[in-house]
Amino acid sequence: MWARRYAKRARMTTPPDLICIGAAHWDVIARAHQSPTCGDDVPGQVIRRPGGVALNVALALAELGERPVLLAYTGRDEPGDTLLRLAAKRGVDIGSVARGSAPTDAYVTIEAPSGAVVAAVADCRALETAGCSILGPVGASEVDGDVVIDTNLAPATLKALVGHPSLTGARLAVLPASNGKPLPLDLFAGRPDVTVYLTRLETERALGRPCPDTIAAATALLEHGLARALVTDGAEAVALADAGGMVTATPPAVAVKGTTGAGDVLAAHHIGADRRGLDPKGALDAALDAAAAHISSGGSEYDR
Repeated sequence: MWARRYAKRARMTTPPDLICIGAAHWDVIARAHQSPTCGDDVPGQVIRRPGGVALNVALALAELGERPVLLAYTGRDEPGDTLLRLAAKRGVDIGSVARGSAPTDAYVTIEAPSGAVVAAVADCRALETAGCSILGPVGASEVDGDVVIDTNLAPATLKALVGHPSLTGARLAVLPASNGKPLPLDLFAGRPDVTVYLTRLETERALGRPCPDTIAAATALLEHGLARALVTDGAEAVALADAGGMVTATPPAVAVKGTTGAGDVLAAHHIGADRRGLDPKGALDAALDAAAAHISSGGSEYDR
């Protein structure tokens, strides 16, 4: 079935101009009513909602009126069936999603009453095992548009994507996976059309050096060879840097109900603003407003 689906996509005369590649699964989020510590058993609320970096970005872009193509993996199981029905209903093109016998991946997190993540486990084994088989229309023809790359992908898949001849004219947006996975910045260094979306702490881990603030972090990423970097740090100022200079903005002050997925929403709205032709400051402000709305709602707009 996957081979037939791929062949149909390969015959498309017009390649997609917006592709999101990476994780698509269910997030199981436990929101504690009191701050838990190791070994605690506390009351709270458990919700399930669509998740995975690539799917989160695709859903947010679809809300902006885009028609993103999702390249991901789900199992041929109830979680996968339900997830894809929901994504399609919300405007995501799921026609090239790879499916197999391995169960749909999952993400489990515990949030404190403040909305901060206490701990999380990302199970992306099926995505990693699927490897390059999820790439679908990539390779059918040259992609002239935006490609979102979620670094939950297996290292070999990431390498194949970055060097793929059909993506030489595409703009790449790179979003990090879990903190337990190294971010392969060197894969993207030197390419003129890459934007990386990182937190200040993620930048420190990736570069192996301290960054006292987002401006220092964004500057360090450019010095490492990245073309453009957007760096966040919670409620602190956000920095967006490229060869044209540095733009900063302070996130709106909101009551925090949940932070899971907020970075994906920010990146999606920044990509969407870029596609609409907004100037750097306008694009950054639009992204921060969207992330603030997500945080203040606890992501309820994505709840099942």
